[in-house]
Amino acid sequence: ACSDHQVLLLFLFASIFLDPCTFLLVWRVLHFSSAIFSAALLLRHLHSLTPQLEEELLGFDNCEAGALLLQKWKFSNDLTRPIKFQNVPKAAAKDETMAALLMLTKQVIEDLPREKLKGNFTRMSKEYEPDAKLMKLLKISQEELFEGLKWTVEEFDKLSVSLKD
Repeated sequence: ACSDHQVLLLFLFASIFLDPCTFLLVWRVLHFSSAIFSAALLLRHLHSLTPQLEEELLGFDNCEAGALLLQKWKFSNDLTRPIKFQNVPKAAAKDETMAALLMLTKQVIEDLPREKLKGNFTRMSKEYEPDAKLMKLLKISQEELFEGLKWTVEEFDKLSVSLKD
């Protein structure tokens, strides 16, 4: 049997590979609670973290954390604002279009994981119904959305191959 300390280390190690907010959630819970309670809370929320839950538990969501990290690295507000407000594009003011594009991209990635698209790209691109409000705001067609998605996947594959060399 693992000690509480070993269980916590395993959770921390695993959370690093899941997403930054999971890691921060673990840290915050561990800071205020026992190991058993922390593990139970993490298991309960691990697969249901939403921006609202992240805000409630941590005081910020992963978009805000990412934007703050980029600001710390001296990236411009033109880049960090859309990232921060991608869950609520209207709050991004002049960067609403970029924030909406990030939101739509995130939705497509969640709805159509790479494994689901393999071999079914054409069929899925015709059947999938993206968020109509975001599409209208962005002034793009479904065909343009999927052309961009296809191009992005191809470029990412090229980058992945080049990094392996």
